[in-house]
Amino acid sequence: MKQLRSWFLLFIGLCALALGTVPWVAAQEGTPAAVVESSRVSGTLDAPFDKNYLVLRVVGQRRPLSILMEYVPQGRWELDDRMGFFIFDPIGFDAYLNGGNGGALAVASGDALPGYPRRLQAIINEPNRDVFYIVVYNDSPLPMNYVLTAQNGLISDQIGGQIIDVYNPPPSTGGEPPLIVIPGPTVTPTPTLPPRRVRSISDALTGRYDSNFHELRVLDTNLPIRLEMTYDPPEQYLQDKGFEFNVFTDHQLRVLLRDEILPWRAEDMTEGHLTIEPDGRYVWRAEIVEPYDQYTVVVSQWRYSLLWLGYRLTAENAVFLTPREAVATATPTVAAPSTGGPFVVVQVQKRPTVTPVPTVTPFPTPTPFPEATVESPLPTPTVMP
Repeated sequence: MKQLRSWFLLFIGLCALALGTVPWVAAQEGTPAAVVESSRVSGTLDAPFDKNYLVLRVVGQRRPLSILMEYVPQGRWELDDRMGFFIFDPIGFDAYLNGGNGGALAVASGDALPGYPRRLQAIINEPNRDVFYIVVYNDSPLPMNYVLTAQNGLISDQIGGQIIDVYNPPPSTGGEPPLIVIPGPTVTPTPTLPPRRVRSISDALTGRYDSNFHELRVLDTNLPIRLEMTYDPPEQYLQDKGFEFNVFTDHQLRVLLRDEILPWRAEDMTEGHLTIEPDGRYVWRAEIVEPYDQYTVVVSQWRYSLLWLGYRLTAENAVFLTPREAVATATPTVAAPSTGGPFVVVQVQKRPTVTPVPTVTPFPTPTPFPEATVESPLPTPTVMP
């Protein structure tokens, strides 16, 4: 077993040298790193494009395997759109270490669960093997703490130093899980209002390769949805072959943003097809017969560079979500702490401490004011003889 583990560490070290991006260091002979294996582990990714590489051992191959990821800070779009985890089998993991695309090679990846706080979950209904590999990534500029919980599986850190066992933390933490990083105070907090739900939405594109993103919610998943897009105003006919919309699922949108793919070249659920009406109008239409609950519609122009291109999107059996304008209220301005750089201010959530009772001391005797003097402050005149 020790020899097999040495070969495993040597293989990971060689992969790290080849790629130059995998932050693993093989332990020296005679000083093996402490191995963590638990169904609930915690880790930290505090640098952009940081990753943790973990081993997932399946307990029962005939039962579903699920991984749930919770992370902080919450409510930060920079982090929500650029973090997550992949699950690989050994062949896919080897290809990923050699520069392969994680989204294409993974057997499962974390998908967002509805509700707040945000959580990611991946389920493999039939594992059919003993070992998988988990890669947790954070491509955002914000530091992140995460907790992975496995059902029908055990997560281990074969190298050491990447994760801790939440149930049995090391003595160096005082027998408690690590502190959690949370967002710092904001300058002027504003209330979050629920978005408006509209059947038709108008917007504009302001340059070549410009794209607009619109959230779409399906009203009845048992019925098809239909989308229609027209110029607004309709005289902008030069855009007939350089203007379109694409419909993406949440997973497809994450891949598009992560890999920085142009919307019209990315994998999508459907796209608008151009038709010319008898009255000469240009109309783009799309239909999804068996829809999911939600999508993102991306409108793009990619051939011509007009200063302003307006359009109108209309949905059937679905609504677009648009933000509401917050009502301005007179609130005192709170100065934000200086960070010394462009990064977001974060603070550490401290454990409660006992507040010492102040010792009551008597007030000191006040010093009396000086008494008035009868002596004249002017110099005494000298009498000449």
